[in-house]
Amino acid sequence: MKKNMLLIHGWDYELYSNMTKSNDAWQEYNNLISSLKERYNVYKVNLPGFCQEREPKEKEWDVSKFAQYIDDFIKKNNLKIDIVLGYSFGGPVAVKWKGMSNSNAKLYLIAPAIIRDADKSKKFVKTPKFLERVRAFARNLYVIYIVKNNEMKYGSKFLRNSYQLIVRQDLRYELFALNQDDVKVIYGTNDTAVAPQKMMQSAPDKLKNNIYMINGANHDNIITDYVDELIKILEDNF
Repeated sequence: MKKNMLLIHGWDYELYSNMTKSNDAWQEYNNLISSLKERYNVYKVNLPGFCQEREPKEKEWDVSKFAQYIDDFIKKNNLKIDIVLGYSFGGPVAVKWKGMSNSNAKLYLIAPAIIRDADKSKKFVKTPKFLERVRAFARNLYVIYIVKNNEMKYGSKFLRNSYQLIVRQDLRYELFALNQDDVKVIYGTNDTAVAPQKMMQSAPDKLKNNIYMINGANHDNIITDYVDELIKILEDNF
């Protein structure tokens, strides 16, 4: 009998609802999806603001809110999930979900955006609301027009605000607190986006044994050009 696998996609501005007419965040990864469907019952979910999924009324969501959305999706559809595959931003969402749900599901994290720079993780000193609005406005202009960050440039207000929260959330210790036998982490050796070296340096020994490096892969092509390698890691361990 096939096991049930849930896929959680990454934070890609090209998947924003105002940037695509697609209702499937995984439509560009047919080789991976086809290979997974041969082995698992695959379920896919679009996060709010992506691929026509309605945004909430709240001003912003942090990783916890996205994880709760995943939990609600699973319960609403009465799913028994055996494995969660999280790619990039889907990685921290999967980690947060597993920690809050106490699920026995295994986690398969591909290029997860778990570790954040310390300076980005620091909270700003509390200031009057007016000054905070001015600072936030100036920061957004800098990120959009100077840094030219497309995730900010093309995002709705909800996605912009959420993105600013998310890039300051370091979840490495929540990952380390999980049963390490339930987690497999896969990076590309050429991934410069999510700090695989920092993960290897700070991870407990048991998790280090479950971290795999795919030679030559980067953050984007690891799920398009290295499907065979990903499937082999998955089959060897789960």
